This record gives sequence, structure tokens and C-alpha cells, in this order.
Amino acid sequence: MGDVELHLPPDVQYVGLARLVVCAAARQAGMNGERVEDLRIAVSEATTNAVVAHRRVGQVSPVVLRFGATDNGGFEVTVVDTGPGFHPLPPEAMNGRDWAIEGGLGVTIIRGLTDDVRFVRDEGMRVSMSFAMDLGADGGEERNGRHLGGA
Repeated sequence: MGDVELHLPPDVQYVGLARLVVCAAARQAGMNGERVEDLRIAVSEATTNAVVAHRRVGQVSPVVLRFGATDNGGFEVTVVDTGPGFHPLPPEAMNGRDWAIEGGLGVTIIRGLTDDVRFVRDEGMRVSMSFAMDLGADGGEERNGRHLGGA
């Protein structure tokens, strides 16, 4: 991945800037309009969660986004924060889910919009999201193991 790195203050007013910069890079790399919208929403959710995590513990260090086109024709975005992190439940574990810990529906939305997502808890949280450049000729493709779109 030809990484670009963006460091943002942990303030919600910078979430729009993150969306703008990442989506401009994705368009430049060849991502089509519908996929850019998926990317825009996923980046917004992940960045907002990172900002909230920082604010929750009074962290003033920047939220870091790394993004760029991959060698296999995709686009990847990683959002890194230094908040407390969490271990999201697997997608199939809908019953008994503590939505407050996972930041509401953000994790579920990210999982639904990305082709692959990895949540890694370390000294903070790292959310790595992968996107195909388009949804395929039939308007849909396999995403997270299920078929989407297409008539």
C-alpha cells in the first residue's frame, strides 16, 4: 500500500476533513462513486470512534489515519487511536451485545460497508479496513462473506 498518513487532533470537527482527504485519495486511485460512498461512511464511523475514545480518557495525541491503494487493486484505510480499545464481538453474536462498549452501531456499519475489516487492540485501537475499487459489473459482489447488490 502506498501509504499516506494523516494526523488529526482528537476533535469531532476534524472527522469531515478525514473523510474529504481519504475519499479524494481513493478517487485519485480509481475508486468508483458508489464505493467512495461506502468508504466515506466507514471512515467517518472509525474516525469518530477514535476521537470519542481519545476524549473519553483525556488523550490529546493525534488520531492517525493511514491510507492508500494496494498492490492488488484495492484501497486500505487504517485508523489508529491511543484510547482504551475494546474487543468487538463477532458479527454473528448479535444477542447479548453491549452497544455502549462498541460505540453504538459504528462497528456493525463498518463491517457492512468494507470488504474486510480487522480490529486490533494493542496500546489503543487499530481499525484496518479494505475496499475493492468497485462493486463489480453486476452491481454487487461478495462482501464479508455475503452477496450484496445485483438483481
